[in-house]
Amino acid sequence: SEKRHGCSSVGYGEAMEIGPSRFKEDGKTTYSWNKMANLLFIDTPVGTGYSYSKNSDDLLENGDERTAQDNLIFLQNWLERFHQYKDTEFYIVEEI
Repeated sequence: SEKRHGCSSVGYGEAMEIGPSRFKEDGKTTYSWNKMANLLFIDTPVGTGYSYSKNSDDLLENGDERTAQDNLIFLQNWLERFHQYKDTEFYIVEEI
């Protein structure tokens, strides 16, 4: 499993690329993705951006398989908590 350091999806992807705001006079962007869909940004692997773990050993195990497993567990728990989204169309995208 390849180890990667990751980059915050919130810090760059949301804030600088597809989010609802821009650093300009009116503060808006015409083509924001949130005008057409609900967006959920996940910072992975653990230790990247706003992601965290209560076990510091998790920071040493950040390969692709572990990251995929963590993301699956997160999404299952998130959909259980926000059950109103369980039956909606769902797409996963990433930026490499």
